[in-house]
Amino acid sequence: MRILFITSTRVGDAILSTGLLSKLIADNPEAKITIACGPAAAPLFEAVPNLERIIVLDKMIFSLHWIAMWWAAVGKFWDVLVDLRNSPMSVPLAAAKRFRFVRKREPEHRVLQLAAVMGLSEEPPTPSIWFSPQARATAKALIPNGGPVLAVGPTANWQAKIWRAEYFVDLIERLSGPGGILSGARVAVFGRDDERPTWSAASVCWRPAPAWNVPNSTSATIPGLCIWRRRQACRRSGSSGPASRNSMRRGGRFAPLQEPINPSTKSSHPISTT
Repeated sequence: MRILFITSTRVGDAILSTGLLSKLIADNPEAKITIACGPAAAPLFEAVPNLERIIVLDKMIFSLHWIAMWWAAVGKFWDVLVDLRNSPMSVPLAAAKRFRFVRKREPEHRVLQLAAVMGLSEEPPTPSIWFSPQARATAKALIPNGGPVLAVGPTANWQAKIWRAEYFVDLIERLSGPGGILSGARVAVFGRDDERPTWSAASVCWRPAPAWNVPNSTSATIPGLCIWRRRQACRRSGSSGPASRNSMRRGGRFAPLQEPINPSTKSSHPISTT
């Protein structure tokens, strides 16, 4: 049995789609799994059980990457084909069952939108991430055992969604400074190498503060995500979806931490790690 799972380019959206993949694997434990996704998200799936192949979709002009995906997947019969990108090139592929994502106009949590693809809206499967022993060891080496960790992701895929560096500095002072809920916490900064100039400025602002134990900045690898979910006490990212954007439109810097998270946003669903 073979399953083709076509998912997102961005890491966050890919993580939210893993609930469906986990459900497919649980229902079909012997199935061979092929994942098609963007290069940033590809490492998320390296430890997926019974993984046969990851098809990396590097964006090309005129959307030629979809033809490349079709070429990599054609010639096989897929028992289950899940296309969360609604790509035209998945239509000609031979499949016994196929599920395609159709975007809705109504605001709804992304996990619920994805669950509807397979008729699982009543009991949406929880996103799940699989880690290899090497990833776990790397995560432990990056942030060893110790005090609580405040994880900060000060970047986003769109400039308008990114907080100013001084906002992060202010927030970190409130959380990890004297009297904060994470007083004396270590601060871990997460981001890609190409985002380093953006968040290095904020890191420089933090270092003089004697109350903070700020480790050297490291790139956010998948082992970094392992730290994020398993080892952190608290996290704040630069992009928190509509909840964060709406709060900024109202002029509030910290409103997302003070108000209940709107269930129509991406931010409020638990993630299982395996």
